[in-house]
Amino acid sequence: MKNIRKTITIIFICLAAYAPWCIADDKLGPIMVFDSLVFDFGKVKQNDTMSFDFSFTNNGDGPLKITQYQTFCDCTAIENVPEKIDPGEKASIRGTFHSKNYKGEVERMIKLMTNEKVNEAHVLYIKADVTELIRIEPENTMMFQHEAKEGIIIKEMTISSVDGRRFAIKDIKSKVDFLTGMVIVEEEKKKEKAKDEKEKMKSSYKVNAAVDCSKIPDFDYFYIAVELAFLVEFEQADKGTIEQKTMLLIFNEMEPL
Repeated sequence: MKNIRKTITIIFICLAAYAPWCIADDKLGPIMVFDSLVFDFGKVKQNDTMSFDFSFTNNGDGPLKITQYQTFCDCTAIENVPEKIDPGEKASIRGTFHSKNYKGEVERMIKLMTNEKVNEAHVLYIKADVTELIRIEPENTMMFQHEAKEGIIIKEMTISSVDGRRFAIKDIKSKVDFLTGMVIVEEEKKKEKAKDEKEKMKSSYKVNAAVDCSKIPDFDYFYIAVELAFLVEFEQADKGTIEQKTMLLIFNEMEPL
């Protein structure tokens, strides 16, 4: 009988010792729930800086902590991350997105790590439909027939602001030595002297793209693609300087397969 009582006593002692651990395991801990995982800016313009705000709530029963966060491009910056969010408390993650010289639909990602028991990783998305400020025509259709080994082939293009804003072409860059770009200046304009930089600004320019055939390396492909990059500065200081690119195709003299 004494042995039975002794055994029962030991069992109760063990259960009493184990009970707090059982209760602790029943706790949910912090649970991060966002109002939305996507922040869509809609239509924006190039070179604009905009703010985003991702709101969330701690729906768990323990303090929530964001242990790490990561953006995947320098166009996205996090400005505010709360240190600790108590159960039932609402908070937000704020930051900025810079549209740079992007064009069309853009999607960027933010990754968060938390102290949650199960879903410790969260991925947020920023979306925008970026409208270009500068339009280059023709775009991606400039074709050169590489038939001669010597000589210079010139094609004309137009670079203009989409909404009529005045701007200046500060530089035209090429990564290859056989392609150059130069703004076409009318003879009467060459004789004029502008009083300041703003007087030189226009809303549209004619540009000559020149290919020096003697410098083109031999290639076996049907065509090669090269780029001209225009560095432009708007009259409005808030728009700053942006870079816009266009692609030019140089076709080989051989027939396509």
